Amino acid sequence: MKTDPPTLIPATCQDVATTNAPHPNLKDIQIVLLDDNLVFADAFKFRFMRKKIGHFAEPQEFIAVSHHYSKDTIICIDNDFGIAAPLNGIQVAKRLHELGFTRLFLVSGTYFSEDILPSYLTFIEKINLEYFSLL
Repeated sequence: MKTDPPTLIPATCQDVATTNAPHPNLKDIQIVLLDDNLVFADAFKFRFMRKKIGHFAEPQEFIAVSHHYSKDTIICIDNDFGIAAPLNGIQVAKRLHELGFTRLFLVSGTYFSEDILPSYLTFIEKINLEYFSLL
């Protein structure tokens, strides 16, 4: 059985041309993954190969272009972006919530109890990719 590769839409036309204008299909993105772990990102894209996925290794890059995305886009956010990152996943989710995004998921290898997370943020363990089928 042949499977199609995941549909990836570049964040800006800079990825496919020389301008920095927004890509015309950004509103079609169904899921945005904010994660610097490229191995996990590849597994995630494979798991959702029938979805249109946007991936950003650095959350600041997504925040900078987030106004081009639908506010009900599913956004899966890693919590740990490494030592050089100024924000963790919970802080990124807070910023995106303030910008009007409504479907925010903290995706982490570290367990977070739902009672310590803000009400607008749902936790999913990275090792539980089957839970992602609910998205």
